[in-house]
Amino acid sequence: MDRPEPAAADAADAATEFLAALAATSRQAEPAARRLLATIDLPEANGQRDVWLSWAPIDRQEEVLAAAAYLGGWAVLREPGESIHPATFAWARPTIVTGDGAALAALAESLTAMAPRWGRERWLRRRLARLRACIVTGAAPSVELARRLQGLAPAARVLPLPEAGW
Repeated sequence: MDRPEPAAADAADAATEFLAALAATSRQAEPAARRLLATIDLPEANGQRDVWLSWAPIDRQEEVLAAAAYLGGWAVLREPGESIHPATFAWARPTIVTGDGAALAALAESLTAMAPRWGRERWLRRRLARLRACIVTGAAPSVELARRLQGLAPAARVLPLPEAGW
């Protein structure tokens, strides 16, 4: 049997850890995940599947988000790390992104910096066209962050996760 490359093995380990955490907590997280899905109340995705981009460590909030992804039928792109590389975001073009305010602000700044000088707005619109929700974990998003995110992706809703009531 062929042995996977180290990077592939690391990715497989991260995916296995994520799925194991989801399986272990899905019953406890299900009520909160259902409340979250009802709270974010996204409009129909025009027959397309939502894509959730996740990079945070697996904690209680991430477990609830993972359970919501399962219940909501979202595809999950999991790239664990300190932050998400803007090229990964631009390539994946997720419909739902979650993170704390600082991480989302840094992602917005990095995407803007990555955009070419010529056709910057068009490039950003194309990368952010599918974004439907920015769910801010931890503290509620500042007015400035919400304005910045909505300036980049006007169709996206900026939602604080603490308002989900769990």
